[in-house]
Amino acid sequence: MSGDTYFAVIEFSNPVHAEALLTYSNWSRAGSPHFQDQTPLMSKKEMRPVWRTRQEIEANLESRKVF
Repeated sequence: MSGDTYFAVIEFSNPVHAEALLTYSNWSRAGSPHFQDQTPLMSKKEMRPVWRTRQEIEANLESRKVF
C-alpha cells in the first residue's frame, strides 16, 4: 500500500471548528504511542478534533523543549 490519506473538515463558524484524521496513524515509528492511535477512529468513521488555539495545544502537550 502506498500513499497518504488525510481528511480534514473545517466549519468556518465563529469560532472555527475543525476535525481531521490521518488514516494510517503514525506507522513510520513503531515504538510511538501514536503508532495506531487513529486507526480505531477510521474504523468507526470518526475524526479527531484539531487543536487550534494556544490553550488547546498546551492542554494536550506530551512534552515541551526549550531551545
